[in-house]
Amino acid sequence: RSTLFPYTTLFRSRDNVEYNEVQKGNGGGIYVGSGNFTMNDGVFTYNKAKKFGDDTGNGGGFYVTGGQVEVKGGVIQNNIAQADGGGFYVNVADSSIETIINSSMANTTISYNTAQNGGGAYVNQGHLIIQDAATTIANDTASIAGGGIYVGTGNVTITNATLSGNVSQNSNGGAFYVANGSFTANNAAITSNHSPNGNG
Repeated sequence: RSTLFPYTTLFRSRDNVEYNEVQKGNGGGIYVGSGNFTMNDGVFTYNKAKKFGDDTGNGGGFYVTGGQVEVKGGVIQNNIAQADGGGFYVNVADSSIETIINSSMANTTISYNTAQNGGGAYVNQGHLIIQDAATTIANDTASIAGGGIYVGTGNVTITNATLSGNVSQNSNGGAFYVANGSFTANNAAITSNHSPNGNG
């Protein structure tokens, strides 16, 4: 089962969140509600969010709704969402809250995660900021759209990061797909991403 943090402030350093599964909900590894979650050099791996009805099965590694998350280095890898957001899912209605992947302390790798949409990450609402050249989003797979990142009505900003080798199998956006939100890339390397049955 996953770990639930509905109203808390939590700091974890060099921890592993692995081999967890949520059967009828969201956030295979961790679910962040209305608190703050910070992880330094941690690992999210082999977590799974299983789909059971509508609005479930999102966020294989972690799911954020109403809380603030900052990941400073580490690995988000080999997580599965049977719905959306293989690595993680951001669904924060408050526009002032940011989810930050900041690898200033160490390399952050988001890779080999799978989902229907947003193999690496799905940003439904809210802000996702990925910064620093040490961050890599690579080899994630979406069975539908947005191999690396899927942007619903949220906003994504990537600075000095790499998106490489991500795949959208049956629709568009090997690296990223933007439905109604915004995607800004500043000095980012976007290479060798594929959508064999779609565009981009």
